[in-house]
Amino acid sequence: MVSREHKRGSSLHEKIQLLRSITHSHAVNETSIIVDASKYIQELKQKVENINEEIEAEQSSSSGQADPFPMVTVETLEKGFMINVFSEKNQQGLLVSVKP
Repeated sequence: MVSREHKRGSSLHEKIQLLRSITHSHAVNETSIIVDASKYIQELKQKVENINEEIEAEQSSSSGQADPFPMVTVETLEKGFMINVFSEKNQQGLLVSVKP
Protein backbone atom coordinates (compact mmCIF):
# COMPACT_ATOMS: atom_id res chain seq x y z
CA MET A 1 0.00 0.00 0.00
CA VAL A 2 1.10 3.51 -0.73
CA SER A 3 0.82 5.89 2.19
CA ARG A 4 -0.94 9.23 2.00
CA GLU A 5 2.33 11.04 2.73
CA HIS A 6 3.99 9.31 -0.21
CA LYS A 7 1.12 10.26 -2.53
CA ARG A 8 1.22 13.86 -1.29
CA GLY A 9 4.99 14.01 -1.70
CA SER A 10 4.77 12.57 -5.18
CA SER A 11 2.05 15.05 -6.13
CA LEU A 12 4.10 17.93 -4.71
CA HIS A 13 7.17 16.76 -6.61
CA GLU A 14 5.17 16.68 -9.87
CA LYS A 15 3.89 20.21 -9.21
CA ILE A 16 7.39 21.49 -8.47
CA GLN A 17 8.66 19.94 -11.72
CA LEU A 18 5.77 21.54 -13.63
CA LEU A 19 6.65 24.88 -12.05
CA ARG A 20 10.27 24.32 -13.04
CA SER A 21 9.35 23.72 -16.67
CA ILE A 22 6.89 26.62 -16.89
CA THR A 23 9.40 29.10 -15.48
CA HIS A 24 12.31 27.67 -17.52
CA SER A 25 14.27 27.11 -14.30
CA HIS A 26 17.49 25.13 -14.49
CA ALA A 27 17.58 24.66 -10.71
CA VAL A 28 17.73 21.19 -9.24
CA ASN A 29 16.46 21.52 -5.69
CA GLU A 30 12.91 22.52 -4.82
CA THR A 31 13.81 25.70 -2.94
CA SER A 32 15.80 27.06 -5.90
CA ILE A 33 12.95 26.19 -8.27
CA ILE A 34 10.52 28.17 -6.11
CA VAL A 35 12.95 31.12 -5.93
CA ASP A 36 13.32 31.05 -9.73
CA ALA A 37 9.54 30.91 -10.10
CA SER A 38 9.17 33.91 -7.80
CA LYS A 39 11.69 35.88 -9.89
CA TYR A 40 9.86 34.85 -13.07
CA ILE A 41 6.55 36.06 -11.65
CA GLN A 42 8.12 39.39 -10.66
CA GLU A 43 9.46 39.78 -14.21
CA LEU A 44 6.00 39.10 -15.63
CA LYS A 45 4.44 41.62 -13.25
CA GLN A 46 7.01 44.22 -14.34
CA LYS A 47 6.22 43.53 -18.00
CA VAL A 48 2.50 43.98 -17.30
CA GLU A 49 3.19 47.25 -15.48
CA ASN A 50 5.32 48.49 -18.40
CA ILE A 51 2.57 47.61 -20.87
CA ASN A 52 -0.02 49.38 -18.73
CA GLU A 53 2.20 52.46 -18.56
CA GLU A 54 2.57 52.43 -22.35
CA ILE A 55 -1.19 52.12 -22.74
CA GLU A 56 -1.80 54.99 -20.33
CA ALA A 57 0.73 57.15 -22.20
CA GLU A 58 -0.97 56.38 -25.51
CA GLN A 59 -4.38 57.14 -24.02
CA SER A 60 -3.24 60.48 -22.63
CA SER A 61 -1.60 61.46 -25.93
CA SER A 62 -4.64 60.52 -28.03
CA SER A 63 -7.33 63.08 -28.77
CA GLY A 64 -9.68 61.84 -26.07
CA GLN A 65 -10.74 58.75 -27.98
CA ALA A 66 -11.13 55.48 -26.11
CA ASP A 67 -8.11 53.24 -26.50
CA PRO A 68 -8.91 49.78 -27.89
CA PHE A 69 -6.36 48.09 -25.60
CA PRO A 70 -7.48 46.38 -22.40
CA MET A 71 -6.00 47.23 -18.99
CA VAL A 72 -4.39 44.27 -17.21
CA THR A 73 -3.59 44.01 -13.50
CA VAL A 74 -1.91 41.14 -11.67
CA GLU A 75 -2.19 40.63 -7.90
CA THR A 76 -0.30 38.07 -5.85
CA LEU A 77 -2.62 36.12 -3.57
CA GLU A 78 -1.81 33.72 -0.76
CA LYS A 79 -2.43 30.74 -3.02
CA GLY A 80 -1.86 31.96 -6.56
CA PHE A 81 -2.53 35.09 -8.56
CA MET A 82 -5.49 37.14 -9.68
CA ILE A 83 -5.34 38.57 -13.19
CA ASN A 84 -7.90 41.23 -14.11
CA VAL A 85 -8.49 42.35 -17.68
CA PHE A 86 -10.52 45.54 -18.07
CA SER A 87 -11.77 46.58 -21.50
CA GLU A 88 -14.40 48.69 -23.12
CA LYS A 89 -17.87 47.17 -23.11
CA ASN A 90 -18.43 44.83 -26.06
CA GLN A 91 -14.86 45.21 -27.27
CA GLN A 92 -14.51 43.04 -30.33
CA GLY A 93 -11.43 41.00 -31.04
CA LEU A 94 -10.42 40.61 -27.38
CA LEU A 95 -9.11 37.15 -26.64
CA VAL A 96 -7.62 36.22 -23.28
CA SER A 97 -5.98 32.92 -22.43
CA VAL A 98 -4.65 32.18 -18.95
CA LYS A 99 -3.16 28.79 -18.13
CA PRO A 100 -2.33 27.63 -14.61
